[in-house]
Amino acid sequence: MKNENKNCWNCEYYKAYYTKGICSYDNTFTGYCRCKNEIVKNSNSCDKWSKRYRMKKIREGLRKKVLERISEDISMIRQIMEEEQKEDFKQN
Repeated sequence: MKNENKNCWNCEYYKAYYTKGICSYDNTFTGYCRCKNEIVKNSNSCDKWSKRYRMKKIREGLRKKVLERISEDISMIRQIMEEEQKEDFKQN
């Protein structure tokens, strides 16, 4: 079994805090622990640590599906606009 890093930043119960910078959000290296109900440093650890499961693959799949649906919607809108334009041209 792999030796896991059991710091708060890698815990299921940790929610990182960020500050708004000029062009991006900056990590404050602190966050909220839902087990302790307090603000903690991201390098802390405790006995209630639980592995954070990354949903990267699931999110990528969802993004792809959403983009496909948006693309289909745009195509339908384009088709409607083209048909309306043809009807307007026939009437004039």
